[in-house]
Amino acid sequence: MAALQDWFRGWDLWDFFGRYRDAMNWYHIALVLTGCELVPLFVVGQYEPREPFIRWWSDLQIHALHRLGLYQDAERLAVEVLVRIQGEFRESGKELNLVRGASGRGQQQGAGEARS
Repeated sequence: MAALQDWFRGWDLWDFFGRYRDAMNWYHIALVLTGCELVPLFVVGQYEPREPFIRWWSDLQIHALHRLGLYQDAERLAVEVLVRIQGEFRESGKELNLVRGASGRGQQQGAGEARS
């Protein structure tokens, strides 16, 4: 997805350096059942521009969208959803063991195993 965003904005010299290549950060919350079956509960992604000399422009856009109520931080939203899911399990008397799996920078998976 980030490559698609880059394509629309145009490729430039910074795209050849991994550190400055735009990224798409994904946050997944899923249940892992006893038989190792994965049940997705929540998935959210957010585009992250990393080009050094236009970072200020991206930050300005994010700030303006946030002030207008049109921007949500995906990481903060994922944490809020995870806390809400943990609370629901706790209220129902189920134990939820958190497991963190990562498949790359900014990509996290919070999975839980529910037990009675």
